[in-house]
Amino acid sequence: MNNTAFVFSLAIVAHLACLSGCSTCDQSDIIKVANLPIVNAKVCPDLTNWTMLSCVAPPEAEITDKRLSYKRLPYGRGFASSPITGCFVYDKEDISAPGYQLCVRARPSAPERVIFTAPYGPSIRWPCFSPKGDKVAFLVAHRTSRGKLAPLQRLFVAELIPKTGSMHRLHDCGMVNINGGRVIWRSDGESILWVNRNGQIVELDLSSGDKSFHEKVDVLLAATRDKFLGARKHRPLFSERGSWILLSISRKDGSERVIARIDGRSTPCLGLFIPRTSILSLVVDHQIDEKTFSLPTIFIDTVSGTVLGKTEFSVDGYVSRKLAERSWQRGSTTVPSK
Repeated sequence: MNNTAFVFSLAIVAHLACLSGCSTCDQSDIIKVANLPIVNAKVCPDLTNWTMLSCVAPPEAEITDKRLSYKRLPYGRGFASSPITGCFVYDKEDISAPGYQLCVRARPSAPERVIFTAPYGPSIRWPCFSPKGDKVAFLVAHRTSRGKLAPLQRLFVAELIPKTGSMHRLHDCGMVNINGGRVIWRSDGESILWVNRNGQIVELDLSSGDKSFHEKVDVLLAATRDKFLGARKHRPLFSERGSWILLSISRKDGSERVIARIDGRSTPCLGLFIPRTSILSLVVDHQIDEKTFSLPTIFIDTVSGTVLGKTEFSVDGYVSRKLAERSWQRGSTTVPSK
């Protein structure tokens, strides 16, 4: 290859690298989950009003700041809580009559109420509370002969009586084409959203039953009347893992604002806002080495894009700290600092 051709080839490679955002470009703004400090009350004072709930926290997990608290729960991943009413919802397998059940507790010490039982075979997936805490949306999924989730899953919405945890009414919203993730509520509780197999955001209006289709994301985290909050995988040239881009997307014109970029070793799983704040607690599936994974939670101010820190466990829900301290015995709610 002569010098002219070689220089031309380098120019092409450099141009493609710039277009794709490869590792030759500035990577200083990418969040390295492994390097983040443990979150504390000084950088995240809003967290002091809430007890973090975790279903998969390792036994050795701890919070080093005694002004913060968390509670490890035995319910598994199919769990959600309402910070407004204090209700829990979770799924479990019924051993006596094979099948999955969806259960509610009006408060931690309240009796368990079964509000839905799936027939043998299908599983209940990812229940989530409406913003007011009076409804629960959940999926019932079948599996194929190879054990994978079927492309279509049935969406239900259960209306609850929060004081007792009993169900008032059940709505069958029909089959939905969902890309293996969760459904979420719009912040006003008037619609439910998810990402379909084509990567599009789908919105179901609960009053009319109409569906609308919006922008494409890989993971949908939150939605309001004006914006979507989601994450999109960025796979540049010459980069093994790429990164995840956390985006705010305008409903009006589809314009996007980049909030943060996360290292490709960490896949966004569950996003919850600390109640009444702009701080997102984002559970990520973090790869430590080739075979080891953890589920830390990173805290990001979605207005400024500032990363406040992380916990070493997944934050699966929030409950008022005052309610938690009344409901659980002293010493089981918080993790003592060293």
